[in-house]
Amino acid sequence: MGSIFSLLIITPTKRIKYDDVSSITLSTTEGEVTILKNHLPMIANIDITPLKIVREDKEEIYALAIGVLKVDKDFQVTIIVDSFERREDIDISRAEQKKIEAEEILAKKPEGREYKEAERTLKKSLLRIKLKSEIK
Repeated sequence: MGSIFSLLIITPTKRIKYDDVSSITLSTTEGEVTILKNHLPMIANIDITPLKIVREDKEEIYALAIGVLKVDKDFQVTIIVDSFERREDIDISRAEQKKIEAEEILAKKPEGREYKEAERTLKKSLLRIKLKSEIK
């Protein structure tokens, strides 16, 4: 039990807490990171990324969207993100439709905010499709 830590995930609509985490792995804007107990304190920006949580030797995969990762000196890990979705809960039809819509917008070569929103939607859709297709 000495190698576990707490993980708190906060989205605009929910808070999820795990008290029995062995490790997490995700991508930050600086690259991939794996957090274990006794990790040095840090703060990092999170990209659109899969999140792997290992609990009791069981691996769980989630889709995360833009946010922040914080590891504090007491080994409490907090992730604040726009969205957090279990791989099993991903609606593949919706993800594929969002992908098509984003590609259509990007094909028109929009600028500014419209471009960034379409690019973000495309990245989120591609992640969801990838994660859902990996379920065996």
